[in-house]
Amino acid sequence: MTNYSTSVGTEHRVQHTLILMRHSTALASGNDLARPLSAEGRQRAGFQGLRLIEDVGSIDRVLVSDALRTQQTLEAMISVGLQVKDVSIEHLLYSASGPRVLDAITETDESVRTLLVLFHQPSVSTAAIMLTPEQDRRLLTGGFPPATYVVGLVDAAWADLETWTLQYARRPQGA
Repeated sequence: MTNYSTSVGTEHRVQHTLILMRHSTALASGNDLARPLSAEGRQRAGFQGLRLIEDVGSIDRVLVSDALRTQQTLEAMISVGLQVKDVSIEHLLYSASGPRVLDAITETDESVRTLLVLFHQPSVSTAAIMLTPEQDRRLLTGGFPPATYVVGLVDAAWADLETWTLQYARRPQGA
């Protein structure tokens, strides 16, 4: 755990909010990178955007895969009012393993308090399992259907990320 001294010499823990999210439901045809969301997928993404607003308020930074369906998921959430300060489209999130995704997260600037990583299965569940202590993994049962997100608190600098305190998993209605 990383501690930082404040200007008056007292110490406090760094606390970040990390959201790992799978893209919403996409059409099943065409080039995989270019697959768009289905009408149902847009609706579910919007609903999940409203839930994110309730759960975390605004997002400081989003790391999003370069696949069309992930970008459209983000667009649908923003269209219902989710406030996002910065977006970075990351090709590596398209096919990265869970460990590589965690490496990307550790490169996040410390000024980012709330980070959303929007990408694909099976990397979403792999990254969540890797961060979650075994005794808390029961919250991850039920899988990661499209548009599912998990929220955890990180009591360390991003660069020192090894574990989180999993708060909850939010699956879309009907999933």
